[in-house]
Amino acid sequence: MSRQRDRPISLSFDRPSLARNIVAGVHTTGGTTSFHFDSDNLQEPLKPDSNIPFRQDQDFVNRGDILTRVAQRCSQPASRAALVGLGGVGKSQLAIEYAHHVRKQSPETWVFWVYAATTARIEGSYKNIADMIDLPGRQQTSASLMRLVCNWLTREANGKWLVIVDNVDDEVMIDPQNGEHGESSSFASFLPQSSNGAMPITSRNMDVARKLVGYHKDIIIVPEMDQQEANELLQKKLSGQLGELGPQLLNALDYTPLAITQAAAYINDLHSRDLVLEYLKEIRTIRERNPLLENISPDVRRDEYSSNSVFATWQISFEYIRAKRPSAANLLSFMSFFHRQNIPEFMLYHYEDKNGDEQDNVDDEKEANVNGDENSNIGGHRKRDSNDSTTFFSHLQRELRADIRLLLDFSLIKGISSRDEFEMHRLVQSATRMWLRSSSAEEKWWGVFTAAMARDFPYVNYESWSRCRALIPHVQYLTEKEPLGRRQILQRADVLNKAECYANAQGLLVQAEAMIRICLRDRAKELGDEDLNTLTSFGALGSILSEQGKHEAAEDLNLRVLAGREKGLGKDHPKTLLSMSNLAVTLHRLGKYDEAEDLNRRALVGREKVFGKEHPDTLVSVGNLATTLCMLRKYNEAEALNWRALAGREKVLGKEHPDTLSSLANLGYSLSRQQKSGAEEMSRRALEGREKALGKEHPSTLWSARSLAFFLGDRRHYDESIYLFERACDGFERVLGASHPDTRACRGDFTDLLQARKNDRGSAVKFGFRRSMERLMRKER
Repeated sequence: MSRQRDRPISLSFDRPSLARNIVAGVHTTGGTTSFHFDSDNLQEPLKPDSNIPFRQDQDFVNRGDILTRVAQRCSQPASRAALVGLGGVGKSQLAIEYAHHVRKQSPETWVFWVYAATTARIEGSYKNIADMIDLPGRQQTSASLMRLVCNWLTREANGKWLVIVDNVDDEVMIDPQNGEHGESSSFASFLPQSSNGAMPITSRNMDVARKLVGYHKDIIIVPEMDQQEANELLQKKLSGQLGELGPQLLNALDYTPLAITQAAAYINDLHSRDLVLEYLKEIRTIRERNPLLENISPDVRRDEYSSNSVFATWQISFEYIRAKRPSAANLLSFMSFFHRQNIPEFMLYHYEDKNGDEQDNVDDEKEANVNGDENSNIGGHRKRDSNDSTTFFSHLQRELRADIRLLLDFSLIKGISSRDEFEMHRLVQSATRMWLRSSSAEEKWWGVFTAAMARDFPYVNYESWSRCRALIPHVQYLTEKEPLGRRQILQRADVLNKAECYANAQGLLVQAEAMIRICLRDRAKELGDEDLNTLTSFGALGSILSEQGKHEAAEDLNLRVLAGREKGLGKDHPKTLLSMSNLAVTLHRLGKYDEAEDLNRRALVGREKVFGKEHPDTLVSVGNLATTLCMLRKYNEAEALNWRALAGREKVLGKEHPDTLSSLANLGYSLSRQQKSGAEEMSRRALEGREKALGKEHPSTLWSARSLAFFLGDRRHYDESIYLFERACDGFERVLGASHPDTRACRGDFTDLLQARKNDRGSAVKFGFRRSMERLMRKER
C-alpha cells in the first residue's frame, strides 16, 4: 500500500470561488451601497473553438440524407436532434462528421463535445468546456459547475454554439434523482435550450432520446448500412480488392460499420485470397456457436444484432494479435477495466505487470506506511535502481507505443485528438471482458488494474488535483466487484482512501462518504479496528461527518482515532498530533471552546517541536488556535496568530493557495471583531481568491461570501450584503442540500438581515449581527 496520510481539519475559512463580477471597492452614499460589476464585455472576447475528440475520418461514408436532416433540424433556434440506432452502426461517427462540418462552415460557432455515458464523464466534459471558455468557478467538479456552464450557454452574448451529447443511453442519467438531502436533479436539467445553440444527441435508447428532444420528428433513426454504403466503406478501408468475396463478407458482418472497420484492419494484414476466404469461414463459424454471447449482459443484448458481427470480428482480430504480439493483447485486456472513455496514457505502463509476481509482505507495507517510508513498495511494484530506471522506461515506452499502434491499426481503440488519452467502443470493451471471463483471466487483469490504480493515484493535495480529476471516473470500476485476495482488498482500500480525499476537497461529500465506508469496511476486516491504516479511515469518515454537520458522531470517531494513535505511535507522533488537531476542530464546532483551546495549544506545541515553526501543518494549528481564541474573545492573541499564519503560508505555500486564502479570511474576521481597518479588504481578497482557486460554488467560497455579507450588513451596506446572502444561500442549497445545517443557518441569518434592514435602529443592527457571527464562526473550517 502506498503511503497515505489523512487530512487535518482546518478551521481556517477554506472554501473557494472566483467572483469575476464583484469588484473590491464599495462606494457608499447616504446609507445605501452601490457596488460595481465587472462586465465580461470589458474583456477581450474569446475566439470560438472546439473540443471534438477525434479528427475527421478521411474514409467517412455519407449515410443517405441523415446529415442533411441533422443540419435542417439544428438550423432552427434552440433545436435538438437525436441519432438513434444499435451499437456499432455509426451514430458517433455521423456526429463527428457533422461537428467538423459546422466548424468549417461556421468558424464563429463554438463546438463542444459531451460524453454522456456516466455522471463522471459528463462532469469531466463540462469541466473541459469551462476551461475552454475561461469560465469563472471552473475548478469545481460538482453540479454547480454544470449549472455555470449551462448558464453561460444560455446567454446569447456569448455567441453561437453546437453541443454534441454522445452516448446518453441510460434513463437514470436524465430522470430526476433524489440527492442526499432530498433535492432532485438530472443531467437533462443542465442541457440548455437557447436561440443561439443547437444540440445533436446520440443514443441507443429510443425512450431516452424522446425525453431529451421532446418531439418524435426530431428523432433520426440510424439503420445498418445498405449494401452500397457498406461496400464503399470496405473499399476505403482495404488496401486491395476482394472481388466476389466482398459482398459475402459484408453480408456476414450485417453491414455494421464497426465490424467492417475491424474486419478490414485484419484483412489488410493478410496476403492471399485463400486467407481471406478462411477468415470469412471463421466469422460464420463463430457466429453460429456464438461463445461470447452465452453470458452477455442485458445492456449489450439490446444490440445483439450488431453485437454478433462485432464480437465475431473482434475475436478473430484478438486471437491474431495474441499470436503476433501478445503484449498488445495484454494491453487491450488491461484497458478493458478502465472506463472506456478518456483512458490516460500515463496509466498504461503497467500492462505487462504480472499480478502476484514479486509478492510483497503486507505487514512490511503497513510498517513502511506508518513510518512514512516513501521508498516502500507501492501497489505491488518494487522501485528499480536509479542506474537502470531511465533505460528501462525508454524500453517500456517503445514497447507501449508499438502495442498502441497495433491496437489502433486494428480499430480496437481510438486516440483522442490533442490529448494523450484513448477510448474503446462499448462493444469492444464488452467482448474483451467476456473473453477474459471465459478464459479465467479476468481476476488476473482486475488485479493488475487495481495495483496500477493504487500506484498511480497520487497523494491528494492542491497541486495534484488535475491528475486526480483524470482518474476519478476510473475508480468506479474498483467498486463493481469484490476483490478475491487480501492484497487486492488492501490495494483497493488505498485507492478509495485517496479518491475520497479528493472528492472531499471538492465538496463532493456523498461520493466521498460512499468510498471511505467501503475502504473502512475492507481495512477493518483485513487489518482489524486498531490497525493504524484502519484508524486513518476512521479519521477520514469523521472529517466527512463533521463537514455534514454531524459533529457528535465525528467527535466519537476522532476520540477513537486519537486514543488508538497515542497507544500505537506515541503522543508526539505527527499522526497523533493530527488527530489531536482534528478533535479540537470538532470540539470547536460543538461550542466546547475551552477544550478546543487546550487541544489546539497542545497540537501547536507538538508540531513546532516535530516540524518547526513554518511547516504547513504547524501553520494549520496556528490558524485553528486563532479561530478558537476569537470565539473566546481573546482578540489580541488571535490577531497575532492570524498574521503569523498568513505570513507563513504566503512564504511556504504561495498567495493563491487555498490554505493561504483561509488565513486571509480568518484575519479579516479577527480584524472585524476589533473594529480595525483592513477587515473588508482581507475578506474581499479571500473571496476573490477562492473563487479563482476553487470555484464560485465550492463550500469554502460560499462561506467567504456569507462572511463578507455579515460584515457589510453589520455596516448597513444592505444592497451588496443581500446580494451575497442570496448567492450564499442558493449555493449552499445546491451544494449541500436544503436540510444541511449550514444551509438552514445561512437562510436564518439572511432573514435576520432583512429584518434588521426593515427595523434599522443603528446599534440594534450591530448587536444582531454579532450574534450571527458567533454562529458563522462555529461552523467555519
